[in-house]
Amino acid sequence: MVKTHIGVKWPNIELKPLTGTIAYEVMTKRSIPGPGNYDPPMIGGPHGGKFNNSKSMRLIDQLVWEARRLPGPGQYDGTYEPIDVPIAGYTQIHERSPVRRRRAGLGMSPSPADRLPLSPSCLTPKSPMTPKSALSRRSGLPPISPHLEGPRSRSVDPYDA
Repeated sequence: MVKTHIGVKWPNIELKPLTGTIAYEVMTKRSIPGPGNYDPPMIGGPHGGKFNNSKSMRLIDQLVWEARRLPGPGQYDGTYEPIDVPIAGYTQIHERSPVRRRRAGLGMSPSPADRLPLSPSCLTPKSPMTPKSALSRRSGLPPISPHLEGPRSRSVDPYDA
């Protein structure tokens, strides 16, 4: 018996781990079992799962087997289809609201076709168009091809006057 500081006596017994666990293997053999040689006791009953390696392989062995036999990158025969990715230059990015773009001399939408400055007739002070009427009529803007223009954003810019 071992006496503690409070005066309670504990039996002098070493706690042993469950048989079949890694702690038991380490305690009895003083080494961790190699990879693939250990199955937890809860799988397949109290003594671990049973595998017949002549009939079935473990999953990791099968993956290693396939990885050694399948061709690596750059060794395929080229029978693949190209991925249809939109070009980054043609995707619409919300940069400014249409009013602020018009004040900066840009088109109505931030597509590459509208980055050209507007014609001088629209920018003269004698022009009867206000920015609000310019938004509704779109006169004087360069033509926009339909394949460059995506869905319009209905978000409101809080910094617009």
